[in-house]
Amino acid sequence: MLARPVQVAPGVETLKKKPCVFLVAGEVSGDMHAAQLAERIKHYLPDVELRAMGGVCLRQMGAKVAFDLTARSTIGFAEVLQHFLPIYRTFLRLKRTLLDLKPDLVVLVDYQGFNMHVAKLLKQNKIPVFYYIAPQEWMWGTHEGGLRVVANTDRIFTIFKDEDEFYKGLCNHVEFIGHPLLDIVKPVDVPAFTRDYRIQAGERVVGLFPGSRRQEITRLMPLIFKAAKIVSQKTPGVRFFVPVTTGYREAIKMALEQFDLKAELLPFEQRYDLMARSQAAMAISGTVTLELSILEVPMVITYAISPLSYWIARSLMKIKVRHVGLPNIVANMQIVPEFVQQQATPEKLAQELQDLLQNPTRCERMRSNLRTVKRKLGEPGAIDKAARSIYTFLRS
Repeated sequence: MLARPVQVAPGVETLKKKPCVFLVAGEVSGDMHAAQLAERIKHYLPDVELRAMGGVCLRQMGAKVAFDLTARSTIGFAEVLQHFLPIYRTFLRLKRTLLDLKPDLVVLVDYQGFNMHVAKLLKQNKIPVFYYIAPQEWMWGTHEGGLRVVANTDRIFTIFKDEDEFYKGLCNHVEFIGHPLLDIVKPVDVPAFTRDYRIQAGERVVGLFPGSRRQEITRLMPLIFKAAKIVSQKTPGVRFFVPVTTGYREAIKMALEQFDLKAELLPFEQRYDLMARSQAAMAISGTVTLELSILEVPMVITYAISPLSYWIARSLMKIKVRHVGLPNIVANMQIVPEFVQQQATPEKLAQELQDLLQNPTRCERMRSNLRTVKRKLGEPGAIDKAARSIYTFLRS
């Protein structure tokens, strides 16, 4: 696919040397964020050479993608071991590439477990490194973990206010930009979506979001589909929709047949129109829950990793968190029901979703709380702020 044309910012000074920026993203969501940032970098630096480790979004944006780990992204200690060798080989190849290329700047995007090793390598070799969507040490890490992040970066772009306060307490190379999703989450045409899918007055639309990682599709999709099936049997007039990427379409289609769930598949690009049209949603914990929050969609959140990974996190790593859902973490209180590990059963998820569909007062209260979460994410313009900061750095 051809790269999209990029408008150049008026009055931008042309640099004498063609700069090289290398972006490192290892997950589907990180690839999306990196591509959005790449577009804005090209807005300020039309001659920039963009290299990357990433996926389809960065390729479409015109970056030269040398490595792609998005199909291997996973969460959990035991789960990572299954992909350790190919991930380690990719790290070694990336290391050689970065040391040979010596880019003017490397921008790390999320993907903490991998990217912190990259950051250390870059710092040791005096290659400038910025972190965009930084490690969540402020959320469930440690003070020592935060110190490692600041020691191995030249700038940290913070996207949450609590995160900004945490990192600014450790160093002075922190810049609060707000959350980039405020720029990204924009429905295209909700009335057209309603017409195209022939959604009738009185029908209630529910979005199902089973994840973007293979392990999530395998472990959590059956849970979500079983819960939706229970709701469909008890609540008439509900229509389920599932946004899908090309790579998982057949797997999701087969799962719907297996669980005898009547749900309609739609292109992943239509997910924001679906969210805006939904009366409620059922989603795994992750970026999607903030997207739903921005569009004020009442939701039920679930997540589960392998029992071994959960034991390692709790017992050995001493990770203690009150909440796993990002809306609840940002609000610092439970405003959205969440079910994790043994608590995540089809019956409990179905009961909560059914209550949301039948309790407009509860839904309105949740929407009000989600509006508060949205305000805490800052103002739109995060991507542009980061791109302008990168431009200023390369110009200096």
